[in-house]
Amino acid sequence: MSKAKREHYVPQSYLMGFTGGENRFCAFDKLTKKHITGIGIDEVANEKYFYDQDDSQVIEKRLAKLDGSFPHWRDDLIQ
Repeated sequence: MSKAKREHYVPQSYLMGFTGGENRFCAFDKLTKKHITGIGIDEVANEKYFYDQDDSQVIEKRLAKLDGSFPHWRDDLIQ
């Protein structure tokens, strides 16, 4: 399995709730003070190797599993 490079500190499944199902949304970059339109969820709220403590990426792997389960929990809660 390849090593995850971009590690999200906001789960992609959570961000998807703000896109209207199109996988793109608008954002505001606080550092540059610019609006960004049509940006993909894979391009925001991530840093390279954010959770890495060693080569195992154990934290990233566990969070990725939770991210995959989150839409089911969210949908059940909404209903």
